[in-house]
Amino acid sequence: MAQVISGLRNEESFSEICKTAAELPITTDVVPLKKHVTSKQQNRANAPSQSTEEHYRINLFYPFTDHVTQSQLCLLHTLYLQLCPNSQKRNKK
Repeated sequence: MAQVISGLRNEESFSEICKTAAELPITTDVVPLKKHVTSKQQNRANAPSQSTEEHYRINLFYPFTDHVTQSQLCLLHTLYLQLCPNSQKRNKK
């Protein structure tokens, strides 16, 4: 799963997701907007962007895909250590 999510972390995949998301306001009356950018941001990501699509890609999509990928890798590593406890002893020597 981590490899699949990691494979989606590019502009082409995000553009496809964005096109699909752009169709949703037709049925839900929700329009994606670029958040107000301030000089000092404390509670959310504040990377500069030129468009709404770029804002969501840089500030939400990339961090989310990175988070999911890292979580999956940590989970797999933890499971590996639980299933193969002797491997941890060999690595310490």
